[in-house]
Amino acid sequence: MQTNGVLKNHRTKGSDGTAENIATDKSAEISYNIDRNGVLKNVLRISVFIGSGIVFGVAAEKGQVNIPAVIINQMLFSQFTMLKMFLSAVTSSVCVFSAISFIPQTRNVFMKIRDNFSSSLTTQPHIQTLMGGALLGMGMSLSGSCPGMVLVQVGTGTHNAVITFTGCMTGAMLYGLVHSYMPTTTPNKKELFLDTYLNTSFASISIPLVLLLGSILLTIEYVIPWTTESPALESGVSMLAQKVWNPSFVGILIGLLQIPIIVTIRGTIGGSSSYCTLLSQGLGNTGLLSSKYFNYFSRFRFGMGNWWQVLYVGGALLGGAISSTLSGTWGTTSEVAPITAFIGGVCILFGARMATGCTSGHGISGMGLLSTHSVIVVPIMFAAGTVTALITKYMM
Repeated sequence: MQTNGVLKNHRTKGSDGTAENIATDKSAEISYNIDRNGVLKNVLRISVFIGSGIVFGVAAEKGQVNIPAVIINQMLFSQFTMLKMFLSAVTSSVCVFSAISFIPQTRNVFMKIRDNFSSSLTTQPHIQTLMGGALLGMGMSLSGSCPGMVLVQVGTGTHNAVITFTGCMTGAMLYGLVHSYMPTTTPNKKELFLDTYLNTSFASISIPLVLLLGSILLTIEYVIPWTTESPALESGVSMLAQKVWNPSFVGILIGLLQIPIIVTIRGTIGGSSSYCTLLSQGLGNTGLLSSKYFNYFSRFRFGMGNWWQVLYVGGALLGGAISSTLSGTWGTTSEVAPITAFIGGVCILFGARMATGCTSGHGISGMGLLSTHSVIVVPIMFAAGTVTALITKYMM
């Protein structure tokens, strides 16, 4: 109101007789609502990551790719369970990325995902990726595992899986020590993805790739039906209590896990970075992260961008435990020798970090995004794994 030519604010007194407390209370209420919304958002994201990991763990156990012998036999081409699961996972992953790249409303999301995926590859020579993939493949044949599968094996009570996990942590530590000595190259973003390298659209490559992978998968399934390599489904038993699912269905399910990860963090499924995040906690508490020898791990210590993979593989451990318990297979999985499990674990994590991705990161996500690094690393990974498996079987 106006008094003596001066505009004065009319203040309504609160119960304590002060107007300032009204404003303070409103400010506190707004702050509380913001904090509460932030907490609820983070709880939801954490739930999605753990839930996605549980689905992955259940699918891996039902697909029997948590069994070391299944992975090793795939490298020997005496069993095709793993390949069927892998091909169907890549195919469904390509379909997911093709869809979001095609829809105008999600095109920017697709570009953001690609930027996040390639951020650590822009200065990495392809030869380094190739060498890392070879080492990863060797480790897979030795341990019968891969970075994401190790935790599933721990959850299913696979013999010596804890030793493989210890080897993985050791491999991650060793890579961190030598990372600063790794060569770098001049960034060329055009060469990071097949479509940009060939100056064409994503769909012009992704659609033929889906048709090709689908045709290969159907051909393998026609020649070698999955029921000839796995136990028959039990009648009168629930889905979760079954000992095995169709590996192609399992792969599709795993590939579709891209969707919740994309929605919540604009990322793609993977698992090898989680080991670095775990190591960074111990190193940070001892003050070693400031050392030039361990500085590599400092980037993995904080933030949901790092911790989501820990939650994901933790969920995979839980999913594997739930699935194997319900099917009555917990602790019955065949084993590899302790020393082989440890050396294999060292190789798969050192190789995965050297390649900047694992079987999930490069194999399912990278192939789905048409990453040139992934297109290189996946064939090399399987080739090195096959050679290692043959040498181990026939010469050692």
